[in-house]
Amino acid sequence: MESNRKENRTPNKVHLKRMAKGSVSILLAVSLASPGVMVMGGSRQPPISLSPAKVLAAEGNADGTTHSKTTTDFIYATYTDGDKEKAHITDYNGTDWNLTIPKTLTVEGKEIPVGRISGFSKNKNITSLTIEDGATVEIGEKAFQGCPNLKTVSLPSGTTFGVRKQSESSIIHNGYNFEGCKSLTELTLGDGITILPEHVFENCTSLKSVRLPSKLNCFENSAFAGCTSLTTLEIPEGVEEMGRAAFEGCISLTQVTIPSSIKRWCITEHLEYSNHAQFQNSAFNNCTSLEQINLSEGLTAIGNWAFDNTALTTVTVPSTVTKLDYTFYNCKKLEEVILQEGSLTEIGTNVFANCEALKNVKIPSTVTTLGEAPFLNCKALKTLILPPDLKIFKGNTYFDEGCTLGKVYILAEEIEVANVSYTSASKVYCLADSETYKLYSTKISDSQRLIPLTPDMLSIDLLGVTAETYQGIYDGKAHPLATLTGQREGEKISCRMLEDGNETGEALSAIPEITQSGTYELKIVINRSGAEYWKTVTAKIEKSTPILLLEDMTVKEGENWTVNPKEYNGESKIAYTYYEDEKLERKCSGKPTAPGTYYVQASAEESANYVSVKSNGAKLEILKKDTPPVIENPNPQPQDPSQKVTVKKVKIKKVTSPKKKTLEVRWNKVSKATGYVIWIGQNKKFTKGKKTYTVKSGKTAKKIIRKLKRKKKYFVKIRAYRVVKGKKYQGAFSSVKSVKIK
Repeated sequence: MESNRKENRTPNKVHLKRMAKGSVSILLAVSLASPGVMVMGGSRQPPISLSPAKVLAAEGNADGTTHSKTTTDFIYATYTDGDKEKAHITDYNGTDWNLTIPKTLTVEGKEIPVGRISGFSKNKNITSLTIEDGATVEIGEKAFQGCPNLKTVSLPSGTTFGVRKQSESSIIHNGYNFEGCKSLTELTLGDGITILPEHVFENCTSLKSVRLPSKLNCFENSAFAGCTSLTTLEIPEGVEEMGRAAFEGCISLTQVTIPSSIKRWCITEHLEYSNHAQFQNSAFNNCTSLEQINLSEGLTAIGNWAFDNTALTTVTVPSTVTKLDYTFYNCKKLEEVILQEGSLTEIGTNVFANCEALKNVKIPSTVTTLGEAPFLNCKALKTLILPPDLKIFKGNTYFDEGCTLGKVYILAEEIEVANVSYTSASKVYCLADSETYKLYSTKISDSQRLIPLTPDMLSIDLLGVTAETYQGIYDGKAHPLATLTGQREGEKISCRMLEDGNETGEALSAIPEITQSGTYELKIVINRSGAEYWKTVTAKIEKSTPILLLEDMTVKEGENWTVNPKEYNGESKIAYTYYEDEKLERKCSGKPTAPGTYYVQASAEESANYVSVKSNGAKLEILKKDTPPVIENPNPQPQDPSQKVTVKKVKIKKVTSPKKKTLEVRWNKVSKATGYVIWIGQNKKFTKGKKTYTVKSGKTAKKIIRKLKRKKKYFVKIRAYRVVKGKKYQGAFSSVKSVKIK
């Protein structure tokens, strides 16, 4: 119902007939002096007295009407809304406690729309509540509060929650509507509901999940406080206002996403506040299972005790937040807070107090003010870097009291200090000759703890950034010398190559990639908050072992022949050595020319990217000049045409590694093939790690092979085969393809 609607609440002169279960009818006339009253149906009954409680129910209703009556088991009163007569249902005497509120009531043959519901508070009989689709009904304050057996509630789009106007600027929504319904497990809210009043579902301890209406604009103070079984809640985009302690004590809630539409958080009255997004006062206090909170860009403040006693481990604060105060107080499991660069200027009082697991806080360069004891009892915090634009320490800033803080780096040239103490920091670093250094030289009693900060001390390790260098084997591809993890988005990185510790060449804007083996030194520099942090790293790419493979060969005496490798991928020239024996022990005096059986081995010297290598020993057969050619079948017989079988060569389309330890090979199908034979191995000769797989269908063109070794390179070749009259014919192998296994 609109808050500014004017109502003409004119009492109607009607009668009450209350049908109590297991009792006689009780009637109340407009005037007790009347000799009798007419009941629905036309019969007249003598006057009868009422108990004080029932007289009260009849004489005064919350909406201002003064007379009630009954029809079809509902007790109701009528009122005028503008020029329409409506019914206000206040109780129920029926026997079906799966309660359905109708769209209209029939009174003396006339259909009157139901406009309001109230008065069911602490009703022990109702087990379910459904409002008929198409009804436009307001649910009054405390309407179903404390109904112990109410399990399911279904509110259609036309349902709203009533309001009471206190002044022109103060509109209060009637609350506590379902507060304390401890059996409520299923809740359906129609998309027409735009506001949930304060305490509306507070202490509904069996409620596990809620789908909030898509058009919801606001839910007020403590709307879901004490819902101890609530595990998930999706706050729809479009919600602008939320009240204090909205989820306080929701001990089973594990994850919440706050949409970017939030503008106001902390409602004392439903007012049009300025457009200022904020949390206030214990929004998620004592949500002891809450491990993840997603805060959308647009929030400008996260207020006091918002996450007190939660299970958060990592939080990212949006760049639009301007100030923090008591925000993460008592988050004992919180390990990391990422404060996005943007609008944050003040980290106030006790922001991280009692965050016992906190290891890393990245303070943005925009922060100019620190409040009192922001890092109180942060027992796991080891290093703290204060940005160069920090101007003010407020109050008694014992910001490391109760910590095991090892080092504090202060990059600001000059800081206004009220009374700052470093109770646990073993070292306090300040820029040499800065006003800050001069200030602390008088405030830190132990002179050994105050150290002049020079640029060469600003290692990137202080930023929580890790530089992992590349260590690998040359494979002809380009590889970065190092990778960085933990740097912030937009941070500038520069690099210089070092030679004997000295910088060479121009500064690079990215970590370089290389294609040559060798050992490299690199100086990596990150600029954060106006200061440069750097680190020297060493990367190494080792030379790889080339593939050098020979195959057996036969030549004729007197021919001009040479040995060529079957496969070689190195860089050096190849030299050949000949032997008289298979064990490669008796060398020939030179290149053999006489008929006989010999053996040959190739070798390649070390090069820029490859180590030296020797091949296998290949058999070399030199035949005499007059050796007749070998005729396999001197008297060929006519061949059965059916036996003229040819099998085409397979062409591999691609070889990939789609998943860990998995190889997938695809090929073009060969016409009339019975099946395929697949070889895989860890070298091109297929002498290492060779495995054979048979595909028994010629129509298949894909094979997935699992349980391979991770990070290893595998080679693949395929040939097709045909079976004709029981005889197997095989085609030539495909070309060799390779892939590195994930």
